Amino acid sequence: MANHADPEIPPDLIDSTQAAAPSDVVIASIPEVPTTMLDIHAPHNTVHTWKDFFIHLATISTGLLIAIGLEQSVEYLHHRHQAQQMMEKLRAESIENHDILLLDIETTDRVIAAVDANLLALAATSEGQEKSPFVATPLPTWIGYVPGDTTWLIMRDSALLSIVPELLAENYFKIEVTMAALDRWKWVAEAARTQLEATLKVYSHARVLSPQEREGLQRAYSEYGVALSRYGRTAKQLDIVDSMALANEVINPEAGRRHGIGAPD
Repeated sequence: MANHADPEIPPDLIDSTQAAAPSDVVIASIPEVPTTMLDIHAPHNTVHTWKDFFIHLATISTGLLIAIGLEQSVEYLHHRHQAQQMMEKLRAESIENHDILLLDIETTDRVIAAVDANLLALAATSEGQEKSPFVATPLPTWIGYVPGDTTWLIMRDSALLSIVPELLAENYFKIEVTMAALDRWKWVAEAARTQLEATLKVYSHARVLSPQEREGLQRAYSEYGVALSRYGRTAKQLDIVDSMALANEVINPEAGRRHGIGAPD
């Protein structure tokens, strides 16, 4: 009986059979995705050089200088506008002060006249003359209306002072000194008036005064009269220098003498 051996399978048939295996079919059905690689090229030019750095720095600096210049210009114009407004207010305040000073001077002169009348009456009752009771002449009401300087003080203490005309600033500094003297004499006059009224209250009843009483009243009237005179004189000086400032006239001793006044008290 013949021996039937398995026929030999050709190699190419084996390869084709393996190629038809299910696993191989799945693998073969997945397309191959190529890997993309980054292609980095060296720059054609240098990114930063000292020349580029300085150009960049100069550009930034120029821009900053322009911005600062524009800001300063706007601020300067704004301050100029504010200064002009303050100068107009200062002028209006000075005109108003003129009216206040005229009223002050008129009232002060009336009170001084009453004080002088009482001093004459006291002198008439002096020893050696006919004895008669002293009857005091009533004194008019007196209120020293020291002019205002609010606008000037705001300008003086602000950044606007540096951009206003130099003559204006110098004049109003001198007006400020004169106004301070007027305020001081107002305080002295008010204190003297209080002392005089207290003394008069002691001698409220008409009667013949003793020499000591007469002397005390004369002293009280005299002190009040002197204080009022100094106040009135300073008020007149202030009115004159205020008018000089309004006329843009320099205020100094020589100019003051031309207007009939001396240095501020």
